Amino acid sequence: MHNLIDWDHLINFQEDNEDDWQPKATIPFFLDTPYLKREFPLDIVVWNLTEDTLDITKKVVEYVLSNFNKLFETAWTGLYYFCCAYMDDEVINNHSLTEFYQDPVA
Repeated sequence: MHNLIDWDHLINFQEDNEDDWQPKATIPFFLDTPYLKREFPLDIVVWNLTEDTLDITKKVVEYVLSNFNKLFETAWTGLYYFCCAYMDDEVINNHSLTEFYQDPVA
């Protein structure tokens, strides 16, 4: 999936704009977990990308994208149980899968 990222553009742009640029690529992504299926734009931020670090960076990005469904599911489960243990119901409702379905405020 990392073939959707223009790596050369990221490297060149980062070199030219070191102080004020967030090295971000946005790709279309489909989240597919047992509890949540949703298509959304996924932002990938890669700091300090150079020709020397390109190969390992591609491997890391590919690994994360290949395992994103499980990583997402694990993170949300951990957050939910943390909220249940330490926070009130309003916080739980704002930090659960329903939060992911909310439309952004215009």
